[in-house]
Amino acid sequence: AVAGAHLAACTAQREAALGASEHQNKQLRAAAAVPELSRPQMAAKARKDLPAIELAKFPVDPDTGRTKELEDMTVADLAPLTAAELITVCLAHGLMCVDPKRPPPTRADIAATMVGFFDDERERSRVQAREERMTRRDGPKLNVLG
Repeated sequence: AVAGAHLAACTAQREAALGASEHQNKQLRAAAAVPELSRPQMAAKARKDLPAIELAKFPVDPDTGRTKELEDMTVADLAPLTAAELITVCLAHGLMCVDPKRPPPTRADIAATMVGFFDDERERSRVQAREERMTRRDGPKLNVLG
């Protein structure tokens, strides 16, 4: 009786494994048959998915009751998002700092890349604003060859 039960269990396990590998092969064939989305198509899909992600995962500012702006977030604020959600947010906002086809290996790396991108943007805009103020104060600099 024990040998029969063991044989039945082994047969059931083998059938389950066969069914799982057939299912996996079926998914791989389906994925191969569907063409890969272009970046504009991925961005359009991401823009549709963004409101749900913002409502579910973005931190809420206690003063205003609104979700925080992406530009004001830290790596810790982005920690609850999955890697796929972070990439979706990047695509929806038009950020080119993360390549969706070859993203950084971990979600912490993706979040750090996004925050670094916004820090660089802030620094560039600060420098540009300073240059504009200097131009207004001193007048345009003429490049006169002597």
